[in-house]
Amino acid sequence: MRIALIVGCIFFSLLATSVVFPQDDEGLNFSGFFRTDVGVSWVVSNDSLERYSYAGRNTFRLDFINKDTTYGKVDGSIDFYILSGEKSRPLTFQTNGLLIGDEVLLWFDLRKLYLLTRLEWMDISVGRQLVKFGKGFVFSPINFFDRLDLTDINFSRVGVDIIRVKIPISDTGAFDIVSAPKIEITNSDVSTRIIFSVLGVELEGIFGYFGKDEYLRSGVSFKGDIEIGIYGEFVYNYNEEEDKRYYEFMVGGDYSFLDHFTSRAEYYYNSYDKDNLTPIQSIKLKHYPFVSKDYILLQLSYTPDILNTITLSYIKNLEKEGFILYLEYRRNLFQNINFYTDVRFFYRDISGIINSKINNLYTSLSFDVRF
Repeated sequence: MRIALIVGCIFFSLLATSVVFPQDDEGLNFSGFFRTDVGVSWVVSNDSLERYSYAGRNTFRLDFINKDTTYGKVDGSIDFYILSGEKSRPLTFQTNGLLIGDEVLLWFDLRKLYLLTRLEWMDISVGRQLVKFGKGFVFSPINFFDRLDLTDINFSRVGVDIIRVKIPISDTGAFDIVSAPKIEITNSDVSTRIIFSVLGVELEGIFGYFGKDEYLRSGVSFKGDIEIGIYGEFVYNYNEEEDKRYYEFMVGGDYSFLDHFTSRAEYYYNSYDKDNLTPIQSIKLKHYPFVSKDYILLQLSYTPDILNTITLSYIKNLEKEGFILYLEYRRNLFQNINFYTDVRFFYRDISGIINSKINNLYTSLSFDVRF
């Protein structure tokens, strides 16, 4: 009932907006895709494939934004899923899903929905939106408000519910205030950011208070190009308890060569002393799933033509044994139809929290139709 009510309200709002603004230059622009994924997952033990399970996901994504954004915008993105087999099991306890079979779950995810108002000297936005701080692709310690989705082969991030004020200070610079308020105001998170460019180098400074974790956090990031793109982030996390204070940093670079290849490398380190933490406490750390001391990302993409792309990504826990290997092939079949196949191998626990020797191999086939 709760799902139907929320989804119904969203569609009613979209329909009402389209009716109120029927002209070509007003109303909403809609886009999105329908995608179907079929996969098989195996438990790998003693160099052999053992238990296997089926995983299926059908996704309908609807994106919308108003056509005339001169004075503001409504920007939204909603995913509707039908999950089956292995895909449905971790989510069956969630409140925005409805079990419609033994292993089939109807699920929806409000990725973003916010209202932005443009005033004379600043923009104010309220609602669920992406907060992209920092320059990191996978490792981004300065990205205080959201977490990486490691189950997504494209390493996407999800939106967070915030109030945001952005004040331009030059053609390339801005002052940014972001707050994630809570009912108990002392548990709220608030952060300020300034961004600007000097001699072609993008610079960023951030300072914030994060009430739920009781941390003061400050950080800087940079990005520049000297044939090779170079970027980095440094963050200091201050807590009243001295043994909880720690710093994090990442350095990365990307480089394109031979017209068809793109490479990327990132290194991440944190000084947090987690020896006395329970697994549950470790999962709640800001830098989860990268809980061990240091990690590395290596990625290589090959694009022989505009229709085909092959991407290989490798994330390694350098303190412990865990690693993840992703291999994806994508082909554009027609103008708006794409085919994907991928293989993912999870060796041990990438976070280093669980001392498990269980490995997992997953492979899938997917098609999507975009509109």
